[in-house]
Formats: sequence, C-alpha cells, structure tokens
Amino acid sequence: MKPLLIFLILFVQACTSKSSDDDKNRFAAIAILLSRSTATTATTTTTTFTCTGTTTFANVTSVTQSRCASCHSGSTLNAGYDVTSYSSSRARVTPGNPSSSALYSKITTGSMAANSNTDINRAVYCWILGGAVQ
Repeated sequence: MKPLLIFLILFVQACTSKSSDDDKNRFAAIAILLSRSTATTATTTTTTFTCTGTTTFANVTSVTQSRCASCHSGSTLNAGYDVTSYSSSRARVTPGNPSSSALYSKITTGSMAANSNTDINRAVYCWILGGAVQ
C-alpha cells in the first residue's frame, strides 16, 4: 500500500511542479515518506516466553516433528537444515540468546513464521535460552 501511495504522490507532484522550490519540497516529502515507511517495516514484535525446567533438543524435536520435518529432514533438507539433527539446529542458534539466533528469527518473524506456531516458538525459545542443550 505504501509504495502505491508514494508513487501517487510523486506522480501528482511531478505533474504540478513548476519551480526549483517545488522540487526541493517534493524531495523533502519523499524523504519523510520513505523514512516513515522504513521505520514501520522494521518494527517487529518479539514474544518472550516463560520457561520452566530444562528444554532439551528432544523436547524441541517432538514439537517440530509434525510441522517441520517434512521439509527439513531425511532426504529433504530445504536450506540445508535438518530439524532432527542436533548439530544442524545448534549451528543456527546463539545459546542463551534467542533474539540473536537465526533459527528463532526465521520461525518468529522470518520466512518460516507462517509455518510455525506458539508451541514451536516457545520450545525453540526455551531451548536456546537454556543453552541449547542436547
């Protein structure tokens, strides 16, 4: 929606611009619109879960098996990732820091967010927060 709005504003202003002051104003308006568009796009919501006990990789695997393993295990390793492999999963996380872990980012706000759910997000979050133990 925003790119269309920006295009329309540029189109209308291009048709009506007559002086260099108009050009300066047009560029100022574009800069404001683009900065607002970028800030809105960059804003994300991160959920923090309450973790009790120790979440092991086996716990994560049991939750991810039904939704993730069909594309990320065995002979089907999309993106080279095997959800059933501890070493493959461990390579995609920063133990103790879910927010800077590629795996957690992918399933919460990235390309896999549509395929994830709260149970998967919680299990991965707690596993990473607890040190990504096997």
